[in-house]
Formats: sequence, structure tokens, C-alpha cells
Amino acid sequence: MDQDRFDLINELFNDALDLSPAARPAYLSRACGGDADLLAAVNHKLFAYENGTKLPQLPGVAEREGADIILEPGTLLDKRYEIDRIIARGGMGIVYEARDLRHGLGNRKVAIKQAWPEFRPLFDREIERLSMLNHPSIPDVYDLNKSGEDRFLVMEFIDGTTLAELLERRSSPFDLEQVVEWATVLLKTLEYVHTLPAPDGIQGDARPAPTIHRDIKPQNLMITKAGHLFLLDFGISRGGDSRRQDHTHTGRGFRTPG
Repeated sequence: MDQDRFDLINELFNDALDLSPAARPAYLSRACGGDADLLAAVNHKLFAYENGTKLPQLPGVAEREGADIILEPGTLLDKRYEIDRIIARGGMGIVYEARDLRHGLGNRKVAIKQAWPEFRPLFDREIERLSMLNHPSIPDVYDLNKSGEDRFLVMEFIDGTTLAELLERRSSPFDLEQVVEWATVLLKTLEYVHTLPAPDGIQGDARPAPTIHRDIKPQNLMITKAGHLFLLDFGISRGGDSRRQDHTHTGRGFRTPG
């Protein structure tokens, strides 16, 4: 699989995520222009993303990207981060709990995120977006480590439970006061990322683009033991002022439905 083909699959995948599931088939049929292999590859990624399963390698991807590296407990990454355990594994990648052994940090707990090769373009976008954000309800980014083709994003470890898990455990609704508190925190966080202020002295075209999260769901909302809400996973976010043009694999432009 050549680079252009790989990039096109990712572009159509991203565009399809902007649409409702019902609108995707017609959109992709037009976008792929009769290329059955292209359509299958995009649907392949969508299925993995929606169902939280690891994406089997598409023909040619393994040769271009290299095999997956899964870090075992006890592995020392960059002579600094010791892997303790895997805390999440899904369609786009894997998250580890680790300890930062650097002198003076007291074995600080960190979360280390790694993307599967097929989703590295989304991972690069998440790294770019998170590096611009500084908010009490968004995990801090500490470091970016590279090992061959793999990238490892080192972030603040949030000791909590996702809202999805909390909902599964409950047999009754949450208290209204608690729901209002979480909703207020989430809305204020989204207001921040959607209207990202520019750093001091930065004006005009040099200002960073606002970020549109695009994946608000209970699985991406973490609640700490103290009841504080964190917004996670900026992997499919977009810049709010991006000028997006859709193309078929033959290069002809068209408008998306709806």
C-alpha cells in the first residue's frame, strides 16, 4: 500500500466520522467512485473504531508501518518510564499505566498512550491538539517518546472511572445536582477548546485554530474519586477553522450530503 492510498483511506475515514451512521454508506459510495477495495478499507476502519476492536492489518500496511509493539509490565521506556499495566485497549490503540522514574518526581504515575499503526495519523492530530491545551479538566501532556515507527504520548494519569462504567454499575439515576455539576464542567471545558485563546503576543493567522472535539460520549468522560470530570480522547478532533475539501480517489471534488 503506497503513501497516497494510505492517506486517502484515513481522509475518507475522518470525513465519514463527521456524518451520522445512516449517511455514511451513500457518502462513501460516491467518494470511493466504484473502487471496492477502497470502500472495504474505509469500512474496515469504521467498524474497528465503532466496535472498540483492534484493527487487523490491511494488506500492505504491516510492511509500510512495521509490526505492533506491545509493552509488557516491567518494560522501561526511554530509560525513564516503567510500564506497570495495560489499563485500556481498544479500536485505536492501547493505554498503559506507568511510573516516571526520573529523579525528584517520586515515581509519579503517568498514562502512556500508543496508537495502532493504522491510526497514527489520528494520533498525530491528537498530539498536536493536546499540546495547545491547558485546562484543569483536560489531562496534561508531559512528554512524547518515539521508538522506531511507534509514538508514545505521556500524559497525566487520571485515577478514576469513565461515566460509561459508572452508568453500567448503577440501578438508579444520578442525583440531579451531580449531573448539573458535571454538565457545567463539561460545557465550560468545551467552551475553552472551541474558543482556544491565543498565547500572549500571538495575533491574526498565527493564532491556533479552535478545537472541535467531535467524540463526546460517556466512554470519554472520566470521573475521579473526588467527583471531578475530565474530558479525554482528542483523536478525531478537528481545527474549527479548517477549510475541508472532499475528494474522490480520482481527485474530483464534491460536496458532502446534508
